[in-house]
Amino acid sequence: MNDKDKQLREWLLQLAQHNDHRSFRLLFESLYPELMRFALYYVKIRESAEEIIQDVFLKIWQIRATLLTILNFRAYLFTTTRNLCLNYLQKKSQSVPIYSDTAAESDLAVSDNDPQQALELVDMQHRIKTAVDTLPPQCRLIFQLVKEQGFSYREVADLLTISPRTVETQIGIALKKIAAALGSY
Repeated sequence: MNDKDKQLREWLLQLAQHNDHRSFRLLFESLYPELMRFALYYVKIRESAEEIIQDVFLKIWQIRATLLTILNFRAYLFTTTRNLCLNYLQKKSQSVPIYSDTAAESDLAVSDNDPQQALELVDMQHRIKTAVDTLPPQCRLIFQLVKEQGFSYREVADLLTISPRTVETQIGIALKKIAAALGSY
C-alpha cells in the first residue's frame, strides 16, 4: 500500500468512526480533480459534471458509517461516478460526448542551474500532452486511468465494462502514438 492509499484509508477511518468533517474535506479535495475529469468524459458539460461529483460525495457522507466495508474505495468512487453520469445522460436523452480534458499541467521539478534542461522538459511535456489530447476519447481515458491515476488494467476494465485485453490494446496504441509524437526524445 503506497502513501496515498494509506492517507486515503486514514481519512476513511476518521470519517467512518468519528464523522470527521476535516477528513471528509481532505478526501473531497484529493479526489475531486480526477473524478471531474472522469465525469467530463461522459457528460462533457462542466456544471453537470460538478453536480454529479457533489452527488457522489453526498452519497459518501450519507454512507460514512459503512465506508470501511468497501474493499476498493477508489474503484467504488469511479463506478458510482460512472453510474450517475449514465443516469444523467439517460434522463437528458443524450449520447456519450467527446471527452474534455481540463487537467492542469503537471509540475515536474527541474534544476534551476540548467535552463536548457528546463526548456527541453517544458517542450517534452507539451508534446506528451498534445499526443495524449489527440488520442481517441476512449483510448485517452484508458491511458489516463492507468498511467496517470494508477488503476490496474482489471480495474479499468471493470470500471468501463470492457475486457482487460481491450485495455491492454488501448494502452499499446496510446504508447505508440506518444512515442511517435516524441520522436527524437
